Amino acid sequence: MPGKKSAAPKKKFCVENECKQEAVSHGYCRLHYIGHWRHIKFDRHVKAERRLNAYVDRLTKKYPKDFMDKIKEGLEDESKFRETVEELDLEADRSETEEEFLEKFLRDIKITGTD
Repeated sequence: MPGKKSAAPKKKFCVENECKQEAVSHGYCRLHYIGHWRHIKFDRHVKAERRLNAYVDRLTKKYPKDFMDKIKEGLEDESKFRETVEELDLEADRSETEEEFLEKFLRDIKITGTD
């Protein structure tokens, strides 16, 4: 169609109030990104802790308590930890994202009504 022009991608602006600069990183312009850098790093750290806790929770549900005790013992010595992991044949489930895990988890939960 010769009459229509292709739409140019919309520019995203900084999420700060009354800032008209183009967003460069994490929704902020360069100036506000630098100003919020500590907060952004702290959020990343909190999210990483949540992912680690979710991973540990999945491991504790998947394996019996004696396996988990062996892992706890091996955490002090790295070589012993690697040996224990190989012995237990543990593999990280990297194919499943956190959202997929939650969806699968929610499907398995039985909702009981209060009648």
